[in-house]
Amino acid sequence: MASGKIFFSYSRDDSEFVLKLAKDLRAGGADIWLDQLDIPAGKRWDAEIEQALENAQVQLVILSPSSVGSNNVMDEVSYALEKGKHVLQILHKDCQIPFRLKRLQYLNFTSNYAAGFNDLSKALTLEKTAEKENDSKIFLNGQPEKPSFSQTSSEEQQKQKLVREAEQKQKERVRQDTNIKSPSDKNTPAEVSGMKKSPMKLIAAAGVIVVVLAIIIIVSMGPDENTTSPKQDSELVDSVPLENNSNEQSTETIKTEPVYDVVNSPDYYEHNNGAFKRDGKRWIEYGGNPLTATFTFEEKSRDSDYIYIEDVSRGMSLALPTVDGYCLQLGNNELGETEWQQLYYVKIAK
Repeated sequence: MASGKIFFSYSRDDSEFVLKLAKDLRAGGADIWLDQLDIPAGKRWDAEIEQALENAQVQLVILSPSSVGSNNVMDEVSYALEKGKHVLQILHKDCQIPFRLKRLQYLNFTSNYAAGFNDLSKALTLEKTAEKENDSKIFLNGQPEKPSFSQTSSEEQQKQKLVREAEQKQKERVRQDTNIKSPSDKNTPAEVSGMKKSPMKLIAAAGVIVVVLAIIIIVSMGPDENTTSPKQDSELVDSVPLENNSNEQSTETIKTEPVYDVVNSPDYYEHNNGAFKRDGKRWIEYGGNPLTATFTFEEKSRDSDYIYIEDVSRGMSLALPTVDGYCLQLGNNELGETEWQQLYYVKIAK
């Protein structure tokens, strides 16, 4: 079981289920806190709940139609997410999961309590293991190491090597054909002998150069992820006048894409639950401890205030601020209208 304090967020309508789950967890060795069991007589319940939530490392959210409609439960959830606490969702009764919790996997207790409890015990055990590993890990300069990203691929290195070899062979051939050397160079007997050899060897050398150049051309035809298309670097053109056969002048609008300017763009964001790292037009989200890649987003557009990214596989759209601020997520409000909503606070890291 988890070594940290476990806080229950729930609706009073689900008290029977919550009391059973709390007692079973406590019997299994978990350090749980439940208002019905742990608030002493005569104490202010609101102050006690606030203090318990502050001290908790894990929050169990009991999902049901009553709890998702409770402002108190949702306030507790928002506080836990903002503070970066570990949130586990328990689906007690089928309901519409709140927008802010849809990104978190839940444990299903709706059909089989024993199976759900077994999954919860494993999740809490994994949480304890992660805490121990985190306590024992030594970070450089007291900070966790950021994920590393290779800047040069093996294909690019091979391409550069072939170019260098071709240039060297070309220089040697020019020197042999023209028999010209710089004043500082002195011909050795071997070099003089090589210059006087049969022209067939020169032809063979030329053939080698042709083969090497052909290889270079084939390799360079592959896509280069780090190359920016000319369309991205060109100036925007609103319209171009064209002449037709009838000598009547018309204007045809040329549609262009916004310039993809990443010179002064943030490359790395940090938040309480992980980080975002830019890789070309992709953004990788990292989570866990130590940080590991969890999701991949494609950058769709940007303006002076936000960078808009999308994970098509999960149907999720985010907006990263160009300065320190709240990351936004596109979703439906209580009226069913689509709008940008605050997700969590992010900071730009150098």
